[in-house]
Amino acid sequence: MQIEIELVTGKDKKEKDIVQKRIFVMGKVKARMVRKSVQIGGEVDFNKLTVEDLDKLVNFLCETYANQFTIDQVYDGMESDVLIPILINTVQGITTGVTERLEKFPQK
Repeated sequence: MQIEIELVTGKDKKEKDIVQKRIFVMGKVKARMVRKSVQIGGEVDFNKLTVEDLDKLVNFLCETYANQFTIDQVYDGMESDVLIPILINTVQGITTGVTERLEKFPQK
């Protein structure tokens, strides 16, 4: 999985933000992140998000991508219309990916 975030990398001569789009690629997912994905999926109601839920999900997103970016960079650099779908896809994608791999194991 990968995501795109606009990062403010400095200021130009007119003191306007210099923005650079960066693509971040998720590495191998550790087992702890599967656990957190299942936990968050059970705790968060995506139809009634609270600020605390949103912060928890964005923090999870940062952890999933090995903290290549910060919570503030997500909030300040990601388009609003893609934030929730990316959060949902990340939580579900980790759990679904593990389930799909387990289904490929030989059955006894």
